[in-house]
Amino acid sequence: MYCNSCGKEISDSAAICIHCGVATEVANKQPEYKPIVGFVLSIILGFVGLIVSIIEFRKAKRVGGVASFALAGIIIGAVSTVISIISYIVIIPMILEMMDEIATMCLMF
Repeated sequence: MYCNSCGKEISDSAAICIHCGVATEVANKQPEYKPIVGFVLSIILGFVGLIVSIIEFRKAKRVGGVASFALAGIIIGAVSTVISIISYIVIIPMILEMMDEIATMCLMF
């Protein structure tokens, strides 16, 4: 790539021109963020989506982007995670009780 200021050739990964010291496009490039990924993952895989949404929310705030999908992903992921935990607390004892009943019925015959 070539420096926009002095026109001399520089490395493609250079943050500043080694000839004139001016910042390059690499230095000015903003990090990408994709808040939709966390939102979709929150719907499918609650806890994973929650983590990804939190990361994307922080990235969006850092670059001054809109974080509405990331915020929605955080909310959906948190609710989904809480519902999953409550479900496991209720369902596992029910399954164990049914298995105990089945074992008891098998022993009777």
